[in-house]
Amino acid sequence: MTIAFQFDPAKHLFTVDGVTVPSVTQILKSVGLINFAGIPASVLNHKRDVGSAVHLATHYLDEDALDWSTVSEECEPYVRAYESFKRNSGFEPELIEYKSVAQVDGMRFGMIVDRTGVIGGKPTLLELKTGEPSASWPVQLAGYKLGLGGVRQRVALQLTKKGKYKIHTFADRNDEPIFKAALALCCWKRNFKLEEDADGNPSIGD
Repeated sequence: MTIAFQFDPAKHLFTVDGVTVPSVTQILKSVGLINFAGIPASVLNHKRDVGSAVHLATHYLDEDALDWSTVSEECEPYVRAYESFKRNSGFEPELIEYKSVAQVDGMRFGMIVDRTGVIGGKPTLLELKTGEPSASWPVQLAGYKLGLGGVRQRVALQLTKKGKYKIHTFADRNDEPIFKAALALCCWKRNFKLEEDADGNPSIGD
């Protein structure tokens, strides 16, 4: 079932009929699987800006429309790493930065799926990462898999500032029930006004 929604990119905010819907990363932040406590806002904002710039550049790269002169010196190694991954793996994306609102067990959530495609003959969910590995990664991708439906392997592609990449594949069956539990807890907290909606907070992920 397709759910009509609105998305505010400035606030990273999904709404359905005027009601805020939590995104996957906001859900994971709500239950503590993503925690930026103790990290200065300036550092978080810079990481967010680099991640956003890399995502935009790789998007243009996938559309054969990237002007390399527009890519900053800091971001170029990450984009080159993605270029190398595509060349070595033969990966061709199907969905790129796909936004949607999904529903699981009667609970809605928003998501932005970086890529879907095929790797090694297997339908794949691919998430681009510019940071260090996190326990939240497999749960985040489990949320996307539940939201999209179908059978897909879950892969996080870690891009580094040295122009290298590392492939992380997740197959733990517990990741999906953990995401469902996180979604249920996030919705419970919102229903009982135990936290404010996460619009406007820095978000690295979705």
